[in-house]
Amino acid sequence: MSNHEIRCKAWRLYRENVVGLLILALGYTTLQGIIQFVWEQVLGWNELLLVLVGWLLLSPLTLGAVLCLTHLWRTESKPNYADLTAFYRSTEGWSGAMVLYLIQGAAILFPILLPILLINAALIVFGVLIGIGVAFWLILRIYMCEVLFVSEEDLSAWDAIKDSFSRMSGQVGNLLCMLIVVGIPNMVIALMIAAAQPVSTGVLAAQLVFEVLYAPFPLMAGIGWIVERLNDEEQPEEVSGPPSNPLLRDIANDLGKSGHQPGMQDKS
Repeated sequence: MSNHEIRCKAWRLYRENVVGLLILALGYTTLQGIIQFVWEQVLGWNELLLVLVGWLLLSPLTLGAVLCLTHLWRTESKPNYADLTAFYRSTEGWSGAMVLYLIQGAAILFPILLPILLINAALIVFGVLIGIGVAFWLILRIYMCEVLFVSEEDLSAWDAIKDSFSRMSGQVGNLLCMLIVVGIPNMVIALMIAAAQPVSTGVLAAQLVFEVLYAPFPLMAGIGWIVERLNDEEQPEEVSGPPSNPLLRDIANDLGKSGHQPGMQDKS
């Protein structure tokens, strides 16, 4: 399936399930807000530790959302909200989700933070820029890990990371094109607002509403891209037909009439 076909299917699934997908997004953000409110306002604990608590409590929920969208893409049925809590139901699911996102976070932060150990300020700046590029490349290489982890029961988090890194070989450019296309509306609006400073509260509210309503589509397109690439790997390679060039096609036809098969040696 081409990227255009994937985007068309993602948009169709979004339109057909817009209410369910928005409920999923609203439920996820509401839970995030509750955790943050309780942590900061009720308990009054250190805000920096909120990242660790979010990683502990929200990793299974995030992976459950990936499972829900993966099932939606494959079955084209209504979202199954029970998928959201699938990784809370077992120790293996919860720990696997935490390990998966811990490795993802390390892949993002480690290349960026490592150059800080350098002494020279200019080298630090140059190293951080290089680190950002490396981190972005790593994110694309392990882009499949979540879908792989939720799709194969016996696959560990580390194996899902390694499997994604291997399968994404030669696919990074194709994925990047997909992400750029589905991200264009958000980028255009962000540039327009940045160029129109100062911006009223109403415009910012409209931007927030658009981002919330549009967000499920890029997510669905990204999940669909992964599923279809995995499906392509499972399909046997099709035998190519006659060459499209007329001259080559005539030569192929003549060889076929003479009983000679190209690429095969004649038996003595």
